[in-house]
Amino acid sequence: MPDLPDWWQGFFLVGSDITIDVNIEASAVILEVDIASAVTLEVDITAQTVGNLDINLAASAITLNVNLEAQTANIDISFADQAVAVFDAAKWFAHQAEQVFVTGSATIATGGAGTVGTRTVPAGKVFFIVGSGYGFEGGSAPPYGSVLTIQLDAVVTIRVGSQAGMAVIFDTPIRATAGQVVTQSVYQASGGNLTCRASFWGYDEDA
Repeated sequence: MPDLPDWWQGFFLVGSDITIDVNIEASAVILEVDIASAVTLEVDITAQTVGNLDINLAASAITLNVNLEAQTANIDISFADQAVAVFDAAKWFAHQAEQVFVTGSATIATGGAGTVGTRTVPAGKVFFIVGSGYGFEGGSAPPYGSVLTIQLDAVVTIRVGSQAGMAVIFDTPIRATAGQVVTQSVYQASGGNLTCRASFWGYDEDA
């Protein structure tokens, strides 16, 4: 048997219900754990540098919650399963029922523009706009041209147009930071007044 350091201690456990609390403070630690059956394993690591953390899980049902706070984190994930769901940000917030919708209406005179919805981004949040749409409900004459704009603090970011309305999904979301005012406006030309309804939507993330 090799010569072991003074602080080495080995143990062998056999049982159906085992609770082990381990608190290690050291500059370098290698901890290998092989567990079979049903186990709740909580690991809290606080360090300036964590080298390699290899986790291999094989089970019929696994819930893994990971919170990483670091300047740089590289994560390699390999899934071998019958069904795996991976969401992008927009679909994840929709899945969590945390979307943001802004809808409004305005009566707009021909040859002019009207504001049809605004939102001020809350403190501590970043608002990602993923889509916008507009259309006309009625008026004194049918439109022969219209333009929708989205502005961030009065600076036009998006401008789209059609005869009587349209919807657009942004491949790259529009990013609005805390305190910025998002304004959606519609211009119409018809020869009369028209009532317009419009909306934009997206999701908030913590800044």
